[in-house]
Amino acid sequence: MKIHNKLLILTFAVLVFSTFGFSNNFALATSSGPNAPGTVTTSNTSGGTFDWNANASNVNSIKIEDGTSVYAYVGLTFFGGDECLSWDTLILTDNGTKEISDINQGDLVYSYNITSQNIELKEVIGVFNRSISFYGNKYYHIYFEGGDIKATYNHLFYVGKDLKMARDLVVGDILFDINGKEKVISNIIIEENYTDNVWDITVENNHNFFANGVLVHNVGSAYDKYVKIIKSDGSLGLTDKADGTAWGSSLAYTPPSAGYYGGDSDLWGETWTASDINDSDFGIAIAVYGGGHPTDNYITYYIKAANFGFNIPTEATINGIKVEVKKKYLEACGSGLSCAGIDYISITVYYTEASNTAPTIGTGHSDGGSSTATPTTAGNNVSFTATATDGESDNYYLAICKTNAITANNNGVPTCTGGNWCISSSTASASQANCNYTTAGKDAGSKSWYAFVCDYNASSACSSMSQGSGNNGSPFVVRKPSVFKITGASLFKFIGGLLRLRIK
Repeated sequence: MKIHNKLLILTFAVLVFSTFGFSNNFALATSSGPNAPGTVTTSNTSGGTFDWNANASNVNSIKIEDGTSVYAYVGLTFFGGDECLSWDTLILTDNGTKEISDINQGDLVYSYNITSQNIELKEVIGVFNRSISFYGNKYYHIYFEGGDIKATYNHLFYVGKDLKMARDLVVGDILFDINGKEKVISNIIIEENYTDNVWDITVENNHNFFANGVLVHNVGSAYDKYVKIIKSDGSLGLTDKADGTAWGSSLAYTPPSAGYYGGDSDLWGETWTASDINDSDFGIAIAVYGGGHPTDNYITYYIKAANFGFNIPTEATINGIKVEVKKKYLEACGSGLSCAGIDYISITVYYTEASNTAPTIGTGHSDGGSSTATPTTAGNNVSFTATATDGESDNYYLAICKTNAITANNNGVPTCTGGNWCISSSTASASQANCNYTTAGKDAGSKSWYAFVCDYNASSACSSMSQGSGNNGSPFVVRKPSVFKITGASLFKFIGGLLRLRIK
């Protein structure tokens, strides 16, 4: 058995974006291609299409591609200001502490890698500020062991492994410093009537930093809300492959641990047939949410990619499905917003092709008795018959070849290498196949024939049959036409309505 990997790549020359409070004008350019189009839709637009372009270097690879940058919006997060800290908050950097209002893009700040559980220096990729009036001119002033911090109501703090907004913190919640030491909240006071600006930063990859000594989340990261297979009926599968890692600031395959979702032996909790995969509705749905919003207050958008054009053999067994997504969190996408971008989606389906056996031939195959004893008169048919049974119940062809060589053609009529006397139509397994050859004068004499039966299958196979014996076996024989030789003078005369020939 052979394992075939079908890789169909849906490549967006656009970045597919998400925004909140932004007018979505979705458009996708269309490029010319020889095959059926792949389809992309989003939650709040009518979607669009790209045409398939075959990749000549790999016949198993087809991709959707277009050279024009066109934007579509899929999910959300505000670019700056959605969660902020007081202007004088001290940030722990590679050069000591700096007030957040003095931080610049490109500075290095200390950050915590949740996956590796290590403290790391990470680059600031965005600095934002806005008036505190956006938040009702008030701070949540949070006091903890050894310090305090002023934040807008929705700034996110790490409490254990969870994120909580400032407004949801309570006395007794535990914050953490750079050494992992617990900082217990002792008091929270809402302070009003402020008129200054508030600030926040975006930190690459880890999306957190240490502010006034405790670990807080940054603004504007994007996360998977869900990653689900679209089944052949258009519904979403139950298995969710969403990864909790924040999207990075550069295009990268995620989740970062593997670089893809699923795998060569992962069926996503579903049972699949080849027809399910080949269905135009089969695809992937990815939903995104902005990290600046708590789980009870985010708005989710999604992108669906389907109509990949798979053509897996019907009898194949599906072993696994791998999905690769190249995505990023962008610093800006206009109107003061940041976006979640997807630039590439591919689905690889791993399958085992079903083993195929050639049809077997029963007894009684015949050329109709054309033989030396009973030759066929030129101009008449030689009729060939045979009955074959296919183990996979495939239809089959009876091919009567002029030489002992044949080529099976997958899902097609076989080809006799040296030409054929005749080939039957497609015939049901266990039914008799027949074909006829109309003889001519040039066929006079003995003509060898070689019979084969070949199934109609994605991996078609042929078997030869005994060339028969006796009058029903090879060769068939064509009687030479009668030849009259007339010499001397001749006289033609009608006598009594009959043509008489008199030879002198």
